[in-house]
Amino acid sequence: MNQVNAILKMNADELTHNIAGTTASWHEQYKGNAWVFVGGLVENLTEGDVLAVCSQYGEIEDFHLVRDEDTGKSKGFGFLKYEDERSTVLAVDNLNGYKLLSKTLRVDHTDYRPPKKKKKEIEAEDATGSTYVAQTSGHAYVGKDLATNHSLTSGMDVFNPHLDPTPKANTVVSSSSSSSSGSGSNAVAVATNSSGNNAMETARVVQAEQKKRKRHEKKMVKAQRKKAKKIAKREKKDHKKRKKDKKKSKKKQKKNKTTKQNSSEESSGSSSDSDGNEDLLLQKAQQFLQQNQ
Repeated sequence: MNQVNAILKMNADELTHNIAGTTASWHEQYKGNAWVFVGGLVENLTEGDVLAVCSQYGEIEDFHLVRDEDTGKSKGFGFLKYEDERSTVLAVDNLNGYKLLSKTLRVDHTDYRPPKKKKKEIEAEDATGSTYVAQTSGHAYVGKDLATNHSLTSGMDVFNPHLDPTPKANTVVSSSSSSSSGSGSNAVAVATNSSGNNAMETARVVQAEQKKRKRHEKKMVKAQRKKAKKIAKREKKDHKKRKKDKKKSKKKQKKNKTTKQNSSEESSGSSSDSDGNEDLLLQKAQQFLQQNQ
């Protein structure tokens, strides 16, 4: 709950100082990362439920709801990836602190990386001959009738809401209507071709942006791994130094202990010699007294 309040406070401060949406925003440090952490979920919610809530801020590419390996029960949090990194800012600003089924959501930026497949899963796939095929958005509805006229290939663009996402049907002009309409049919055909060209151009631009974003993400991941290696190397070096210093201190303590033992033995030896000399003098004195008597 403290992190939820901290994010809410940062957003409020940005609005107060009028820096929201600028390069001075705290979101800028996560630029190039399209992943967000979603916590505080009710355990009964499924992946589809979370997607239905979070998809209002952009197209979703991937979602990993963390579940218990033994029971399969949801742990109440997951990691979600948007198609556009700007959607992460909208999700964090609007969903963090939101109450869903009486529980407060925590939505924050994260440097999450999808887990690698386990050895058992890879062996099972090799045994069955099945391989994972990457799916596109809306793959679960391919070949099914939709209740709306929206397209599976392009959802609502939340950053350009004035654009109409409803796909335009291909205009077919019959021979009879073309003879009667004349120039009007030609105008319809030209409009259809131009809309098709615009769609193709838009698709090319989107693909180019996606490639650019992926290259940037790979670069970020590479930099993070390099930084992690440096930190690990430094920690290893410090550990060796601490171990060496500890060994030296133990050796010094042992040497000091040996020196103390030797000095104590010498002092005890000298005291015993002095005691022996005193006994010898007493014996001689007694003998002298006896002879004189």
